[in-house]
Amino acid sequence: MHAQQLFFGYMRRRAPRTEVASLFDLAERKFSALGIRVYLTTLAEAAEIQAANQDSWEVFPPMLDTRLSVIRENESYAIVGVGRDEIAVFNHAGRVYEGTQSLAEKVADRSFCYGAAIPPDPEMPYAEVTAPIAHVVRGKFAYIGASWVHPEYRRQQIAVLISLVSRACAYSLWAPDWVVGMFPVGIKPEALASYGYRHNERSLWFHNMGPKPVERVLTVIDSKQLLLGLERFVEEQT
Repeated sequence: MHAQQLFFGYMRRRAPRTEVASLFDLAERKFSALGIRVYLTTLAEAAEIQAANQDSWEVFPPMLDTRLSVIRENESYAIVGVGRDEIAVFNHAGRVYEGTQSLAEKVADRSFCYGAAIPPDPEMPYAEVTAPIAHVVRGKFAYIGASWVHPEYRRQQIAVLISLVSRACAYSLWAPDWVVGMFPVGIKPEALASYGYRHNERSLWFHNMGPKPVERVLTVIDSKQLLLGLERFVEEQT
C-alpha cells in the first residue's frame, strides 16, 4: 500500500460549509476510536486494494477503473482506511462529470463509464439505465462508489459513515448539483435510508462484467439534501 496523505486534515481545510466540517470532525473521532487512519489517495491505489481483496470485493466499477480509461486525478479521488496492522480496511471512491448531458445520455453514449477519450468497444463492460431519474440528473454530478469494508471490520457502521464522508468529500472538491450511487437490488429500503439516500429507482444494468447482466438500484441525492443529510447525521450522533 502507498496511500498518499491523511484525509481529514486535507479535507477540513477545504470544507466549504459547517455541515461538512462537522461531519469530518465526527468521522475522524469515530475512525480514530477504531484504530483506523484515513488517507486520500488515487483510483489506481483503490484498484490495487480491490485486486488484493477479491475474496470479499469481487467487482471494481468501470466508471472508476483507470485500467480501462484515463481519469484525471483532479476529477477523482479514493479514500482508504488503514488499520493498526497496516492493512487496508475500507475503501470508497468518486469522480465528477460535467457538461450539458443527462446521466441517461452519458450512459447511452458510454461516457459514463469511459469519458470521451475511449471509443466504445463491444467487449468492454458498459451500462444501461432504465431508471427515470437518470433523465433528470444533468450538469455537474458526482458518482461515488467502489465501496468496500474488510470482513473483520463489518457491522460497525463503517459502510454508512464512509458513504457520508465520501459525499462530503465530493461536495468539498467539486460542489456538484447531484451525487449518484448504486446498490444491489436486494438491499432493504431501511438500509438505503440509513445511508441517507431517499430517492432510489431501478435500474442501472452492467453488461460484460460476468456471465449475466448485473442489476443495480440507482440512488440520487441533490446538493441541498446532501447537506441536510450530513447535518442530520451529526445531530443524531452527538
